[in-house]
Amino acid sequence: MDKRSSIGKDKVKTMKWGIIGPGNIAKEFAEDLQYVRSKKCVIGPVLGKDFENTQEFVDTFHGALAAKTIYEFIKAAPDAAYIATPHPLHFTQTMACLENKIPVLCEKPLALNLRQVTALTDASKRNNTFLMEGMWTRFLPSFQFLLNVIKSGTIGEVLHVHADLSFIAGEVREPQRNLPRALIGGTLAVIAIYLLANLAYLTVLPIGEMRHSPLIAAEVGQRLLGAAGAALVSVTVVVSTFGTLNGVLLTTPRIFFAMAADGKLFRPLARVHPRFQTPYVAIGLGAALGVVFVLARTFEQLTDAFVVAIAPFYALGVAAVFRLRRRGTASPFRSPGYPLVPALFVAAMLFLLGNAILDPSTRWATLAVLGVVLAGIPVHALIR
Repeated sequence: MDKRSSIGKDKVKTMKWGIIGPGNIAKEFAEDLQYVRSKKCVIGPVLGKDFENTQEFVDTFHGALAAKTIYEFIKAAPDAAYIATPHPLHFTQTMACLENKIPVLCEKPLALNLRQVTALTDASKRNNTFLMEGMWTRFLPSFQFLLNVIKSGTIGEVLHVHADLSFIAGEVREPQRNLPRALIGGTLAVIAIYLLANLAYLTVLPIGEMRHSPLIAAEVGQRLLGAAGAALVSVTVVVSTFGTLNGVLLTTPRIFFAMAADGKLFRPLARVHPRFQTPYVAIGLGAALGVVFVLARTFEQLTDAFVVAIAPFYALGVAAVFRLRRRGTASPFRSPGYPLVPALFVAAMLFLLGNAILDPSTRWATLAVLGVVLAGIPVHALIR
């Protein structure tokens, strides 16, 4: 048996831990190594996205090496690797370690889907190398009690276990409380901002002038502060635009990446940059699509197309509440006003789509957008 696969044996007096992802969680892990009683633990090679931060981590915890690549990390031959990088990177980094017989303790979730987890466990068995997900709740007394109850048959036979992880909001702490707060608070804030902005516009510009003004906010700024006011409005719009782009670039490529990793989109989209550890192909696709849309359509046309394309998915997402209720699936989130509120939302989305199709000025554009959306069905079947 390989020495590294026996990390629990007493013959290993000093254990050299390699760290991949030297963030806050890894710092806590490195600090807690001093409490290990069975053997002395030291920090070996450290691999991170930013080399300066990696070197700082090495200096702080007296590590052996600040590695620049996964290959340099593996060459340093740590006794075990602790992986605390973002979720999409877990699979490739864990697999690289296992194939080189380096035992792995990886933060949760171990991978993005069952296929990846199966591949990792197979690699662990094939290489006779230890693999563990950092699911500390597994060792809580309550968890042990639950296992004993299941084994004893006290609650009968367990037929189904369901677990889920959002690709976008997976890192949210206490989502049952914080997601509703963010959604409701954000919506109320946007409503208040729009009302106050329109109140300001109406105070400065009469309705008659406002109706013929192509840039109401800029004209209000011009009236109040002159050229500086118009420039201030322009700068505000630019900042807001870049803020929105930042959110889109952080979320949309992750969806492409996760779908590709799960076999539901083209495989190259699941590639991770070897240096920056980002889903660079997915990011490039999102950016390229954005450029094509901006060059091909006007702002008004893009806005209409976006609303038409996203409305069916909003309706389907809310309609899923009815299916889950019929299944009796437990949910940590409440649905106030069920079934009236979800039904009204779905009806409103269908009304918007129906109105866009019935209106001669938007009919063909709406049907074209819906056609592109429906084209995803045969594409998905082809990829599978």
